[in-house]
Amino acid sequence: MTEIIVLVDAVAPNGMNAGLILEFHEAKKYADSGDPSLFFTFAEDIKRALPHIITKLTFAELVRSAPVKPYVHDNMQGAVLNSDKSLDLPKGKRWMKLIMSVNMTSEEE
Repeated sequence: MTEIIVLVDAVAPNGMNAGLILEFHEAKKYADSGDPSLFFTFAEDIKRALPHIITKLTFAELVRSAPVKPYVHDNMQGAVLNSDKSLDLPKGKRWMKLIMSVNMTSEEE
């Protein structure tokens, strides 16, 4: 089964940079269809809910074996990642493969 997470970069109300990791519930639908519009729909929903807090969304697939170039998110370097750029998760060791990043700070035209 395809596992996709969303790395959320945000600015907290006190002005500090913050972040969180969300599970992308449309992962199976994306795996079946390959339709990237699912990511943009998610981004639009988050922007409507938290318009001035979210700065960037990064969609990454979690994989069981190390890809040629594992994705390393800026805020995670050295803090959460193992030396082989993997994450230790409850389901076991996983690496991230970048799917796409969406800048949430640009204004709509």
